[in-house]
Amino acid sequence: MTSKVALCFLTYDNLSQPSLWKGFINPKYNIYIHNKTAFKGIFAKYCIKNRVETKWGHMSLVHATLNLFKKAYETSDNEYFVLLSDKCIPLYTEEYIYNTINKWNNNIILSYKMNPERFNTFQDKTFFDEDNFVKQHQWMVLNRTTVKFFIENDYTPIFGNTFNVPDEHYFINIMHKFSIPFTNKQVTYVNWEEDSDLQKYRKRPKTYSHLTNDMIENIKKSGCLFMRKVGPECTGLSIQNPNIKSKIRMVVL
Repeated sequence: MTSKVALCFLTYDNLSQPSLWKGFINPKYNIYIHNKTAFKGIFAKYCIKNRVETKWGHMSLVHATLNLFKKAYETSDNEYFVLLSDKCIPLYTEEYIYNTINKWNNNIILSYKMNPERFNTFQDKTFFDEDNFVKQHQWMVLNRTTVKFFIENDYTPIFGNTFNVPDEHYFINIMHKFSIPFTNKQVTYVNWEEDSDLQKYRKRPKTYSHLTNDMIENIKKSGCLFMRKVGPECTGLSIQNPNIKSKIRMVVL
């Protein structure tokens, strides 16, 4: 049996750059989408039925993530589970990403110390040690054993519905508490240093409306497999450009 990688997308509707994800519709991957609103296109059939109303900084995002993982876990071939957003794009070919995730052979999460103010918003402050409470980059890779643990053990009541931005704390702190191993590494590049290209987007992190090959080459130096946020209008990735497929392949090989 060939292990598969489950791509789990949290989206508003469609993927912002669906043409760049078409190659991932292949026997080594399975795709799952938790969307806010309905959309049409080749990825619509991957939307899961068990969806929740979500809002930024709320426990509903953790529930949505868990629903994605639960659906993906039903397929026994899925060995690794990658959490992504609608505005993510791959930085490498589907073959390279598949081989790299399998080579890592671990949970991959970027974890770091944080301002302790959020700890005070806990429903149950006794469950975690405040001195060791950490923040995570929410875009991560989990293996099947770890996903099984989170499916079978619900700790969302401990955080409560008033905890501030639980999707940046839920998984990593539970893994710390129960000594679940992980590699402390960033999977998806995010630019918090520069403003978005267009005013219609939130100022930071940066939403890219223009990318060049040189920009992508620099982003790849981060060691990440994916990047966000890339808007649907992003030039340099437009499917109307007849050379874009060859350009992207040249960039990511």
